[in-house]
Amino acid sequence: MPTLGALTIPNLEHYEQDYPVRFIRQELRMDGGGPGRWRGGTGVYYEAEIDAPVSCSTRGESCRTVTTFGLHGGGPGAIARVMFGENGKLSDLPQYANVDLPPGRLLIEGPGGGGFGEPFDRPFETVAADVKDGVVSVKSAREDYGVVVDPETFEVDEKATGKVRGGQDEYFNSL
Repeated sequence: MPTLGALTIPNLEHYEQDYPVRFIRQELRMDGGGPGRWRGGTGVYYEAEIDAPVSCSTRGESCRTVTTFGLHGGGPGAIARVMFGENGKLSDLPQYANVDLPPGRLLIEGPGGGGFGEPFDRPFETVAADVKDGVVSVKSAREDYGVVVDPETFEVDEKATGKVRGGQDEYFNSL
């Protein structure tokens, strides 16, 4: 199988035609990008069923080790994971290896990019849009960006956000 290294988002229909695999999910990874004024790229999440025994190579520079550091106050991106299993039990594949796999489930969490700049400087409307788009969780919005977002309406609680950010945001200082 060609690389699924999240450098590009492949056309899964081609893979399903050429290989014994059926993709269940392909989506942008939540909380994969490092927090920052400019959030790092989120990475991609894949989940697939392998229908026949396969031989594959694993090469995971970003597995188990942070390789996408943040700059100027930004946080690192998430590390990658490659897991495989049968009957609902998953385990990490080796970081570097040639492996033979029986039919089963494959999960790949691509690494995220590092953030740039202070996360509390990211506009709260942008953080709320990230939450609505599913690339930042409500928890990360509050803890990493200091923005309190309603999980149902995706609206910012300005008063709570002002308290979390400690009055550091010019918007709140002008209220």
